[in-house]
Amino acid sequence: MKKSKRVKNNCKDSRNLNRKLANEKNDYSKEKSSSSDTSSSSTESKVNYEELIAQINQLNLSFDTLLIILTAILLNIYYVYYTRTQALDTLNNTKYADLLIDGTKLPRITNAMFLYATAIFLEINYSNYENLNSVQGEERNCKEINKAYRTFFSTLLVLIATAMSRSNLEV
Repeated sequence: MKKSKRVKNNCKDSRNLNRKLANEKNDYSKEKSSSSDTSSSSTESKVNYEELIAQINQLNLSFDTLLIILTAILLNIYYVYYTRTQALDTLNNTKYADLLIDGTKLPRITNAMFLYATAIFLEINYSNYENLNSVQGEERNCKEINKAYRTFFSTLLVLIATAMSRSNLEV
């Protein structure tokens, strides 16, 4: 009987010892992860800060480029208004178009603005594609890489089309 009590006590003792070791291991893991979290969070915050600055710069460039596109659209609206006024002058034998600013060179100017804006977006899309394509390991996302490549390629085609249309403009 003493042996069975002793065995039971040994079992209790070994269970308690195992629990104690498991708790110590968990405590060590928590301390290690918290200390590595501190060092990795400072590294992550530095990386995130740099990434955020780069993203803000890219967004600022996109915003400025969109303002150029908006200006080109407004100039195109004025060109259509000017051309319509010329046609109405011819039809009604009036001279209202003489009162307006000459808009005959606006198509070439706006085309150059669109060409510039498309080139800026091409550079942004290519940079995004390069960044995604340079990622290695488990963080590499092939779906996002393909999406970035298609975006870059479509922007390249728009740039080519805009450049080709320059020869079709009246002046």
